[in-house]
Amino acid sequence: MNKTLIFHENSHIDLNASFAPGTYIELQLEKESDKTLNWSYVECNSEKKMRYLLDADCRSIEAKDLKFIASFKGNICGFHLPISRDNEPIKDIKDYKYYIIVFAYDKKKAIPSLEDFHIVIDMSFRVGVGRDEDVKESKLRNDFNSDIIQTNCIFSVLEAVEFLKACQSFKEKAKETNNYEFFKNYPQLAGKIAYIYYRFDLANEKFIKSVSDGDKYLKEREKFVKVASDIYIKNPIYKMGFEKKLQNEVVDINIIEDFLKDFAKRLGIDEKVLPVISSNASGLNLGSYNKFA
Repeated sequence: MNKTLIFHENSHIDLNASFAPGTYIELQLEKESDKTLNWSYVECNSEKKMRYLLDADCRSIEAKDLKFIASFKGNICGFHLPISRDNEPIKDIKDYKYYIIVFAYDKKKAIPSLEDFHIVIDMSFRVGVGRDEDVKESKLRNDFNSDIIQTNCIFSVLEAVEFLKACQSFKEKAKETNNYEFFKNYPQLAGKIAYIYYRFDLANEKFIKSVSDGDKYLKEREKFVKVASDIYIKNPIYKMGFEKKLQNEVVDINIIEDFLKDFAKRLGIDEKVLPVISSNASGLNLGSYNKFA
């Protein structure tokens, strides 16, 4: 009888939906084991290869194919999905698949089998086209599913913006008020959002110039930075307040609010759309993602 790995303390995982590379996940055994276990995974760069491994009871796996996971404690294992894929599309294609099969098995065994705890994870979510160092927008277009967790690809910056807006609406409908808890509860969304920022790097001028209206964005960004810098430098109270914040010291919330109002005024932004600053705001990491895993 096959043994299954399940996601640890999380009810918001859709195994029929893809995961983004680099997503942090936590797995656990469906049933407790009294054996000392190894945790590892094997990568499959096509659905055909994944099916072949499963149909052949993993007999084609060699030791060199296994990627060992060190970050586990007993029957629970947390790790980042691999960030790179060896078949990353460098031109527009509609059909694309990438999987990993994760195993937890007796440490005495050299190679796992389907008799061991295992799970197949679809890692096919993609953003743009091209290798990580040379990402471009795709010419393909997406038909968004009403279930945003099911989103399998983002082809353009415009689609990325629409996806991020949909995530915010989803968060509000789910009545999630804490970003950290939201991303913890919905790791598939957290990973997809992070991967969008990783692939569509708006600090990379080469990428920006390849995007429609990219030059316009660069001019607006330059103005944004100059205004922020001018306000910060010319008002010693703001400068002192932010320096305190960098040292994790308590800062008068009015200083931050006044800075935002001055900033909005210079840019012609209505104060009504400014974020509400909470007096208990903290520097918590809003999600977990490893760019270099």
